[in-house]
Amino acid sequence: MQSNLRNYVQKITKLPTIPAVAAEILTIIDNEKTDVKELAKIVKNDPALSAKVLSLANSAFFGGSHVLTGLDQAIVRIGLQNTRNIVLGVSLLTSMGGTGGKKTAADYERLFQHSFTVGAVAQYMTTAAVAGMEHLSPFLGGILHDIGLLVLTSQFPAEYHQIIQTVATGVPLLAAEDEVIGFSHADIGAWLAAKWRLPAKVCAVIEHHHRPMAAAADDLALVALIHAADILVSRHLLPPVAGDPAFAPDHDALSLLGLEEDGLQRLAGEIDQNGVLDNLLVP
Repeated sequence: MQSNLRNYVQKITKLPTIPAVAAEILTIIDNEKTDVKELAKIVKNDPALSAKVLSLANSAFFGGSHVLTGLDQAIVRIGLQNTRNIVLGVSLLTSMGGTGGKKTAADYERLFQHSFTVGAVAQYMTTAAVAGMEHLSPFLGGILHDIGLLVLTSQFPAEYHQIIQTVATGVPLLAAEDEVIGFSHADIGAWLAAKWRLPAKVCAVIEHHHRPMAAAADDLALVALIHAADILVSRHLLPPVAGDPAFAPDHDALSLLGLEEDGLQRLAGEIDQNGVLDNLLVP
């Protein structure tokens, strides 16, 4: 661990523990024998999370032709693996909300919406742009890729707002982070992911989503996918930080997915035209 990051994490006196629902999901995340009733029983322990799953099932993203009111039906529509990933991701993001006080509430809401949108776009891209490739947890990876920013907003709000002010002068986010704190949100997010013992591929996404070609070979496809989805969302929909100059894409990562920059722009138009992101979750 680099010295600047070590100095900062040693200052954290109260980091949110992993939520009970998330802990239960982690025990079944790769269990193919898990059925709808078992998963519904876990999700029902958190009424707010249950409501969000229902909201998502009834959104345009999953193309429901009629409104569902039962959690079991919602899980069937979304799919078991997708539901597990979404519940885990949203539970972890939600645990980071409100810990930084009222001043960071708007930052949290923006980051939540950006993160969930990246997850949805990554999931969409597995069928729209990179069909036939095998990806583990694109939704989960997208939802959690910027969790390091939530660590900064909740644990170091003064430094975070100094970073925001630096970005407002035209400095890219990563450069602003390096200037203010000497490490990136990807670095501190990877630290938290390891502390929470999240799946290895999700840890890789969090650590390498801005520099995908640094990921291990086994993780490269997923990291490249989240990198591309992050660029698309940041440029065309909702960047994580207002006014952040669009970060440069890694063209090798895009090529791995069979994409170029114009392909990302076409996808953004397609997503907007089809309304697939309408009525997605809110915090």
